[in-house]
Amino acid sequence: LCGLLRKVQRKRPELRLIVASATLNAEEFKDFFETNTRRSSRRDTATCVSVGGRGFPVDILYLQIPTSNYVEATVETVLKIHSTEPSGDILCFLTGADEIEQACSLISDRAHGGRYSSGVDRLIALPMYSGLPHDHQIRVFERPRRHERKVVVATNIAETSITIEGIVHVVDCGFVKMRAYSPRYNLDALTVLPLSRASATQRAGRAGRTRPGKCYRLYTQHAFEKVMPAAAPPEMARTDLAPVVLQ
Repeated sequence: LCGLLRKVQRKRPELRLIVASATLNAEEFKDFFETNTRRSSRRDTATCVSVGGRGFPVDILYLQIPTSNYVEATVETVLKIHSTEPSGDILCFLTGADEIEQACSLISDRAHGGRYSSGVDRLIALPMYSGLPHDHQIRVFERPRRHERKVVVATNIAETSITIEGIVHVVDCGFVKMRAYSPRYNLDALTVLPLSRASATQRAGRAGRTRPGKCYRLYTQHAFEKVMPAAAPPEMARTDLAPVVLQ
């Protein structure tokens, strides 16, 4: 699409094109859409515009030792937040529907009948992923009743696509499921990969929408700074281009 639009720009210099994203590498797109060269003109035809966020501060907490089971660690973290932190909803990120349903079941079982000192008596676990029926998806946007705390366990659909009001705590597992093409085996497959630093920052920002919040990252600070990629690989680098070219 971007390649086509760049061709259109050459034919129609009056066309204005706006490319917007929460985690966009703006400088690369600026260079790509630049139509004037230094020889022909000094005037830039592409410009970067940054809109600063107005979020509240978010405290980032890391694990000291890596966990071997991030689903179990997510459940334990949610129960600890529920027992020690004041009122405020929780958003957990996991990779797929199976993990989300498992985590919701464990949270509901372990939270039932527990005694908590945070002024919140009941913990409501709600799944959120693209294959969920519409009436179940709507439930995550409903406000919890008095003395209830909502826990939304979601895929990366809750990272940028939707915004859930009332989220104060975010639990980030550090992984994401992405579609990748293997030219060796000629197969498209959903693969669990380490999260990028840009996406981790975006997830943490979900906690600071309505008031100061906390982000619990289920990985070490060393993994965030040294192991995780700066940005996710673009879809062009992990898809089969043959159908696109033929079409």
